Amino acid sequence: MNINQLNFCTSPFSEIRINSDGTYNFCHAATPIQSVTTENIYKQDIDYYFNKSNSVTTVRNGLLNGTASDRCTGCLNAEKKSPFHFRSRRNLQFGIFPDKHFQQSFEESTIQEIIKDNDKKPYFYHVSLSNLCNLGCFMNLLIFV
Repeated sequence: MNINQLNFCTSPFSEIRINSDGTYNFCHAATPIQSVTTENIYKQDIDYYFNKSNSVTTVRNGLLNGTASDRCTGCLNAEKKSPFHFRSRRNLQFGIFPDKHFQQSFEESTIQEIIKDNDKKPYFYHVSLSNLCNLGCFMNLLIFV
């Protein structure tokens, strides 16, 4: 592992987001992949997405080798304006400190157990709901009868 403290984030190892349209993402701030149509709750279960999906495993492998994904640039750019942006806060939740204490805190963090686990489970589930109605519930049927 060649971890880079300037771009390492625990979110791809610990978080899953289910958007209101059913698509998955590994972080709320990550740029979604528009071209992938299979990464959604209708066509792929959460376990497969979180553990075997190319989009997530590629991001994780990149972070472990010191490079950030293009999908993370929004967060990394925002961090230049505010040093305690989402990535920093998420790392702190796992006990990974910035600056001179990064390496030691990373090695002692509970994220190590998650990285080594082949059957990862998300710590954080974000389910985004919508206020749009599909008129599919029983109450709507009664209104229109």
